[in-house]
Amino acid sequence: MNQQPTNVTITKARLWQLNLPLKHLFASSEGTVTAKPVVLVELTASTGHHGYGEGSAFATPFYTAEFSAGTVTFLKQLALPQVVGRSY
Repeated sequence: MNQQPTNVTITKARLWQLNLPLKHLFASSEGTVTAKPVVLVELTASTGHHGYGEGSAFATPFYTAEFSAGTVTFLKQLALPQVVGRSY
């Protein structure tokens, strides 16, 4: 049986900012990190399915240019508005 593809629309996006304690400390010449900020995103589709993603940048540009507040800003202002309400 040959089925036609079904369009799925992303109907909702949710973000969480968490601060997860590390099992082992992370130390460098910049200092010691005891917890790691994590950004989680959940997308909900018109089919009722949910998808999850993670951004695990540090709170500040520690040894890379990424940082958690920048991740949230990018998602809220640029990425998610392009996805929510769109059919695939």
